[in-house]
Amino acid sequence: MNFTAVKSRPARPADHLPPGGERLLTRDEAARMLGLRPQTLSNWVVEKKGPRSVLVGSRARRWRLSDILAYIAELETVAAAR
Repeated sequence: MNFTAVKSRPARPADHLPPGGERLLTRDEAARMLGLRPQTLSNWVVEKKGPRSVLVGSRARRWRLSDILAYIAELETVAAAR
């Protein structure tokens, strides 16, 4: 068999772990976890609603995995209290 070398693409910034070691999610990834459209998350950022996000650089917005999980847990707590 003849195998040719495949050049690997450089990792996207979201694939790198920040100094704290926590995974940062893109808007699409965070929206998928929450069952939302990505545009909904963008709207929430403007409205200061939903899970907390961080600005990486001057324009890239990311969501910490722990913030997404905490937001989901908060929603579950509120739903259970009803």
